[in-house]
Amino acid sequence: MFSELPRLQIVCAVALCTLLLGTGCSGRQSVYPVTGKVLFENRPAVGALVQFHPEGPADKATLVPQGEVDANGVFHLTTYTFQDGAPPGRYRVTVFWGVPAKGGDGYDRILVPARYLKPETSGLTAVVLEQATELEPFKLTP
Repeated sequence: MFSELPRLQIVCAVALCTLLLGTGCSGRQSVYPVTGKVLFENRPAVGALVQFHPEGPADKATLVPQGEVDANGVFHLTTYTFQDGAPPGRYRVTVFWGVPAKGGDGYDRILVPARYLKPETSGLTAVVLEQATELEPFKLTP
């Protein structure tokens, strides 16, 4: 029985290392690909920035996955690296879409109503699963 002890310790150590590597020794959460679409008045909101704010209390370390809407209205979320996805969970979604000011400082005008700019007022929500997730389109109205 005692001859099995070192072997058991090795198995436990390997299992622990595997667990740590699965969650990432760097502290990174697991992310899954997320795609969606943003339409404003049934047209693609080209260039809009979509942000996913996790439900619950937030702090400086809270991850906010985001993506830019392409010419077809499609976005792919990024958390750590380009289009890697988002951690699983429930989110409140915001959409910022504006016309950049000439000279690159600020915006001349915002193209979506102000309610879409804050997680508390946007009315947009999403659930990211522990698998690739394709969301229903977000259909914004004036």
